Amino acid sequence: MWVPELRSPQFIIIIFVFVIITTFVATQVTSSIDAAISLYVSNISKGPDLISMLTIGVTSLGDVVTLVIISIVLSIIRRTRRQGLILLITILLIVILLTYIKPIVARHNPDYTSPFMLANTSRGFVIEGDTLSPLSRDYSYPSNHVAISTAFAFIVGYALNKRFKIFGWLIWSFPLIVALTRILLIQHYVTDAIGGLLFGLIISIITSNVMHIGKEVSMVKST
Repeated sequence: MWVPELRSPQFIIIIFVFVIITTFVATQVTSSIDAAISLYVSNISKGPDLISMLTIGVTSLGDVVTLVIISIVLSIIRRTRRQGLILLITILLIVILLTYIKPIVARHNPDYTSPFMLANTSRGFVIEGDTLSPLSRDYSYPSNHVAISTAFAFIVGYALNKRFKIFGWLIWSFPLIVALTRILLIQHYVTDAIGGLLFGLIISIITSNVMHIGKEVSMVKST
C-alpha cells in the first residue's frame, strides 16, 4: 500500500524509528560516527570544478523555492491539482515544524570543509541554507532539504505509480541523491539525512491521509 493509514503498523514503525534516532542525536550517541564520516568526506581529494558544480547543482534541486514552484505548477494542472496542493501544504508544514524542532534537538551544523565546495561559488550555484529562520539557522537535525525532497518523492511518486509504476519507484532516487550531495558538501551529517527522510515520510503520510490523496477531482456537469 503506497499510503499507509495513520493507525497502520508501518506508520507507527516510521514514527518509532524517527523518535529513536532523534533521541540518539539529541543525546550525542551518534556524534562519533557522524563526525568520522564527515571527516572522511573532508579528506577526499578535490576533483575537477565540474564535479563540484554538478554536486551543488543537484543539491539545489531540493531547495525549498524549487519544490514550492513545482508544487504550484502541479496544483494548476487539473489532473495533478490535488497532489500539487498536498505537496505544497506538506512542504510548508515541514519548513515550519523544523524551524522549532531543530533548536530543540540543538545539533550544530558540521564544521568541516568539503572538497566538493567551489573556491569561488558562482551566483548560479549558491547553496541554499537548510533554513532561513534565525531561530534554527545554526542547527542541522533533521535535514529540511531531505525532508521536502522525500515529500516530493512520496506525493509525486503516488501520482506516477498509478500510471507508470517504474517511474513511481525511480523517483525515490531523488531524495537519496539530495541526501548524498548534502553529505558530500558537509551541509549535514548522515543521521541528519536519515532523520530528514523519516520526518518527510511522517508529514507526507499525515497530509496524504487527511487530504485524501487518492480522491479523484470531481467534475461538475453543466445542465
